[in-house]
Amino acid sequence: MSHKPIIIHKDNHALVASKISKNIINILEKLQNEGYQAYIVGGGVRDLLLGHKPKDFDIVTNATPDEIRKLFKNSRIIGRRFQLIHIFFGREIIEVATFRAAHPITQKQEDFNQSHIAVDGQIIRDNVFGTLEEDIWRRDFTINALYYDPIAGNIIDYCGGYEDLKNKKIRVLGDASVRYREDPVRMLRALRFAAKLDFNLEEKTNEPLYNHIYHVLLKNVPPARLFEEYNKLFLTGYSEKSFNILKKYNLLGKLFPLTSTKQIEKEFPKQLLFLQKVLQNTDKRKQDDLPINPAFLIAAFLWHPLQVSQRELQGTTNSREHIWRLAAHKIIKQQNSCLAIPKRFTQVMEEIWHLQRLFNKVQYKAVHKAATHPKFRAGFDFLLLRSEFEPVNTKRLKWWQEFESSSQDVRLKMLDNYAESL
Repeated sequence: MSHKPIIIHKDNHALVASKISKNIINILEKLQNEGYQAYIVGGGVRDLLLGHKPKDFDIVTNATPDEIRKLFKNSRIIGRRFQLIHIFFGREIIEVATFRAAHPITQKQEDFNQSHIAVDGQIIRDNVFGTLEEDIWRRDFTINALYYDPIAGNIIDYCGGYEDLKNKKIRVLGDASVRYREDPVRMLRALRFAAKLDFNLEEKTNEPLYNHIYHVLLKNVPPARLFEEYNKLFLTGYSEKSFNILKKYNLLGKLFPLTSTKQIEKEFPKQLLFLQKVLQNTDKRKQDDLPINPAFLIAAFLWHPLQVSQRELQGTTNSREHIWRLAAHKIIKQQNSCLAIPKRFTQVMEEIWHLQRLFNKVQYKAVHKAATHPKFRAGFDFLLLRSEFEPVNTKRLKWWQEFESSSQDVRLKMLDNYAESL
């Protein structure tokens, strides 16, 4: 990292302050008028420079949380591990962080403080305020370490991030092997940005990603945090690219170990095609600004492992229905050990799976239950996708397709005459 920053003058870059919330500009102006440093940093700056619409903006300053709180009465301090300020403007909440100090391991691995780091090198505590020069090291990649001052209009670049952005390159700040040990999720983030931005990975950033030693470190990451990363990888419009790049680096199994087994690949040779179609549909829904339920995609990832689990439970004295329930609970429990899926989503997953059983039945009670189920549409969409890659009862599929496309009156008549049709 350069000791002296490069200042990219407002006349030499395409970023304009008019694309940033006036409330954010007002916060920065007030902090600067009080003599503090204050910038926008991170993905918001990166995305604006690339012509994308940022999801949000990160404000950083050398003012402490208490000092910020005194300046903005419409604010409160949050967080324990690292205090942040939330400033409220009606429904808009703007987050402001104080510069953080560089952790010793980012500079001299042999000198780090063991009280902050676990045995494998992962940071477990992080609550030291610092300077702008130190805050640079709290960023993961150079393209996320550009500091923008919308008041002056200039960009401050300590690490060559502006050139990397122009060259479409993902580069870890510092020693990649050390930074991945500090936070193993950075491996997933590197691949996520490569997929999202269609960038290439710089050689030293790329090399450790093939090393199983670093992959193992993801076991230390809380399953709830991995679920957050899953959402960013698969629910933001580039899930198919994320899927392919995770498979390339053998990291898909760290998120979905039940899906990425040789047994599954052997028994269900069309699984890959099935998942890719689901991912393509998910990306299209995002592009069309339609809602996406995380449960649908996870139900697809675990569909084939569920079949294996059901088969393994065959031969017991349990009913078929009970076997299905046991298999579903077993699969979800195993999956949650590495990717913590909230209960509100696991319930939807089980409903989608259960509808696949109901769609295949001919008894009036089962057919009526499926037809009036609140998750009918999700279950039906899942059935259609399945039908492209695995054998289904053609006659029943056709009946359900006709049912789904009919008016309410016609649906009622179809239910009355279901026995003759099926």
